Amino acid sequence: MLAGCQADYSKVNKVNWIEGIWVLREGDSDIEEKWYKADDTSYFGMAMVRDTTGRMLYTEEIKIVLREGRLLYIPIVSNQNDGQPVAFTEVSVTDTSILFENAEHDFPQRISYTLTSDKTIEAYIEGTIDDTVRKTVFKYVKYN
Repeated sequence: MLAGCQADYSKVNKVNWIEGIWVLREGDSDIEEKWYKADDTSYFGMAMVRDTTGRMLYTEEIKIVLREGRLLYIPIVSNQNDGQPVAFTEVSVTDTSILFENAEHDFPQRISYTLTSDKTIEAYIEGTIDDTVRKTVFKYVKYN
């Protein structure tokens, strides 16, 4: 049983690279994601979107948790889904990327993070709205 637990922990440790403060400054808003490892089976993240005056537009609490051998991405977005969490299940995880999916969610249905260098992450949300596939890419830089 202990060996199985260690295998689970190694899966969680594959995404240690997500820890830190990641910033995207583009257009009319700034996005900041702060991630830290909460324990051996989870990460906690907070995303904040501000306009150019610094006014908070919305916040998002995010957990990545290990359950039954799979990682789940569970966001709670202010003013969406009646404040309820929505779970996305790991589809694939490597030492530099992770992809989650929830085919039943309105939008997005897929969420991905890829470590592109030790100082950059490329994330995206993707899904179908009115029979049209839409994808939004976020290129974050690590804040020192």
